Amino acid sequence: MISADSPTGEELVERPERSPRVSASSDGSTCRIEAELSSDLDKTCGTKEHDYTKLILSQLINVLHPSATEPVNASNLNAALAFVNGIQPRDELEAALATQLFAAHVLIMKSARKAASSEAELTGMHVNHVAKLSRAFAAQAEALQKYRNKGRQRITVERVSVYDGGQAVVGQVDVRPGSEG
Repeated sequence: MISADSPTGEELVERPERSPRVSASSDGSTCRIEAELSSDLDKTCGTKEHDYTKLILSQLINVLHPSATEPVNASNLNAALAFVNGIQPRDELEAALATQLFAAHVLIMKSARKAASSEAELTGMHVNHVAKLSRAFAAQAEALQKYRNKGRQRITVERVSVYDGGQAVVGQVDVRPGSEG
């Protein structure tokens, strides 16, 4: 389904109300993911292409579960899907950024845990990792916002004071790059 409520008039994938749920089973060498509705998974990943959804799922699994010898925790994978669904990616690029944001978050939390529990000489290294990853997270969130706004900024003026002899414009003012004003 396509949503007609796009502020820019572009076609957007309609979001499921609740994050899709998956169950995971593993035989030690392969992992099988069963979704309640694969179309909801596609919507969560901002795509109509199921192959892209499988790619995003495998990336989330790799972030959550770096060991191929242990079974995938379906609860953690469902939490990752809730994160991505909460960002509500409208296309594949936004889904990629949402997945990167989730990966950065996981790594920030792992590094923070290591900083809190490591010996003094390693604490600084882990704190530096947290700082760098936090900056990357903020930059990715900003990139997502810029992409969604197509580079436009919106400034809201809450209060304007006009003194004797002054003039003011009240209402919406659009200034486009390259225009005089």
